[in-house]
Amino acid sequence: MSLSSRNAPPPVAGAAHTPAAGWWRRTGFLSAIGQAALVAGVCLAGWWLYGNLVDNLTRTRIPTDFNFLTQPTGFAIPENFGFDPDLPIWRMVLIGVQNTFLAGLVGVLLASIVGLIVGISRLSSNWLVAKLAQVFVEGFRNTPPLVV
Repeated sequence: MSLSSRNAPPPVAGAAHTPAAGWWRRTGFLSAIGQAALVAGVCLAGWWLYGNLVDNLTRTRIPTDFNFLTQPTGFAIPENFGFDPDLPIWRMVLIGVQNTFLAGLVGVLLASIVGLIVGISRLSSNWLVAKLAQVFVEGFRNTPPLVV
């Protein structure tokens, strides 16, 4: 006698065969119905939110086009690269992107230089230089960038 036959429940007297569960009680069908209901709910919520947005923007007469990009900015930008406050806003956006790339490039270069110096210092035969570099690396290893 195997272990599985010893743990099986005894057969019910008089029951020849138990009917299978209906198709509406199967796991696959219930999962599909649940997913369809969730998708329908998300779509209805999105439709309601969009309708609410359009109604409120129309009622308050807020423009939703990109004509504001052609208006003059009216203020100056430091590190402007030839920017005049009378130029349109789209030029200010381009100068902001340019400043972002420049700041990123400077940051990458400085981080590479510091990393190279600290990495070479860790390999130094001078005990003090190697330990200072190790303290620097271990101190910054688990520190989140926002804290630094």
